[in-house]
Amino acid sequence: MSEPAWDELEAGTMVRGALWLKQVVGEGNTFTKQQIAEAFPGVAQADRRIRDLRDHGWVIHTNTSDARLSAEAQRLVKIGAPVWDREARRASQREKPLSAKVRGETMERDGYMCRTCGITGGESYPDDPVNTAVLSVFRKEVVLPDGSRKTGPMAECKRCRSGSAKSARRLDKLQERIGALDEAAKRQLAQWMARDERDWSDLELLWSAYRALPPEYRDQLRAEVEKPD
Repeated sequence: MSEPAWDELEAGTMVRGALWLKQVVGEGNTFTKQQIAEAFPGVAQADRRIRDLRDHGWVIHTNTSDARLSAEAQRLVKIGAPVWDREARRASQREKPLSAKVRGETMERDGYMCRTCGITGGESYPDDPVNTAVLSVFRKEVVLPDGSRKTGPMAECKRCRSGSAKSARRLDKLQERIGALDEAAKRQLAQWMARDERDWSDLELLWSAYRALPPEYRDQLRAEVEKPD
């Protein structure tokens, strides 16, 4: 099927919205709810219909998954299946979004904290006390030792999600690295696993804060630290 013009096709809002994103917005660019309303005047929940494209492989980020975006902005990260083609739309249907029940159970299971950095919702970051953590539940992909891929829900803060949204956890590689540890390191790791947490030293917190600085300020701070006493 040839690609029709977004403003000439008689179809549902999701299909026309996909064409509008591809033909007007463009992959990698941002758009707002106001622009959606102007493109589809009088259409109720047009923004929600466009979000439904995620079920067909379209990657659309909000400020929940990309901290650089404002509350009103969204980014078309990747164009997915050509949903204006009925067969392609059917073939691309993916798993349904996580239900409220699963999200709630996952939050409770994960202790209402980010499984990547350990911060709790509403808590200030040690290296950035101005900003507080916002938690959400996402599917995380894991590569198993046999090469197969599975997904499971986990809680993660917006900042960690922004840096790891596209990365799968490699269970095979993780097992290799653990196997290479000496016995003392394995015992320490086992203690952290049993407690499901670890303590961060002041030096590690300083390193994290340093890495969060813009390059010119990292250079300035490094020069000061390297000065002889």
